[in-house]
Amino acid sequence: MNFDIANIIKGLIENENYIDKIVGLVRSFIKKVNGVTKIYPVGCELTDDECEQMLFDLIPDAKYRTLIYFEDLGTVLIDRDGHGHTNWRSSLKLVCWINTNKFEFTGCSIAPLIIQNIVSLIPTGFFNSGNYQNVKIKVIGEDIKSNLIFSKYTYDEATRQYLQYPYDYFALNIQVEFRMHKSCVTALVPKENPC
Repeated sequence: MNFDIANIIKGLIENENYIDKIVGLVRSFIKKVNGVTKIYPVGCELTDDECEQMLFDLIPDAKYRTLIYFEDLGTVLIDRDGHGHTNWRSSLKLVCWINTNKFEFTGCSIAPLIIQNIVSLIPTGFFNSGNYQNVKIKVIGEDIKSNLIFSKYTYDEATRQYLQYPYDYFALNIQVEFRMHKSCVTALVPKENPC
C-alpha cells in the first residue's frame, strides 16, 4: 500500500520546476563492491537488473538541484466494518537533498522554503485516488537536521561531501489515512509450480 501512497504524494509535487529527480518509494539494494557490502536506495518499481544500471541515481550529486524519494515507515489497520471497508494509517518519510548552489539564495538553509512549498501542494481535505478512498495526508513534522537521515545507505567519501554546507537536506514525516473496499483489491495470481 505504501508504494501506491508514495506515488499519490509524488504526483502532487513532481511538477515543481525545482525538482530534478523524484521517485516514489525506495528500497535498499545490497551490492558487493570490491568485497565490501554496500547499500543503496533504489526505486521499488525497478527490477534487480534495472537497479544495477541505475544504482547511483538516488545518491546526492552536484548535477541535481533537488533529489526526493520516500521511505516506508509502515502501515496500521485502524478498523474494519462489516461491509468490506478497511481504514488504514500509512507512515512515510519524504527525504529531500538540495544543492543550494543551483538556487538564487543566500542564507544558512533553503530547506524551509522547499518544505513550505511541498506542504502547500498537499490538499487539506479528503480526496479519492484510484482504489484509495477518503485519502487525508498530514505532514506530521520534520526530522532533526542531521546527515543521519542518509545513514542506512553506504555513501563513499566523495558522496559524503554533499551532506555538508553548502548542500542542504530534510526529512518530513507524513501520515496518510485512507479507506479501501475489498472489491478494490487486485486478485493475486500465483506463478505456476514448475515442479
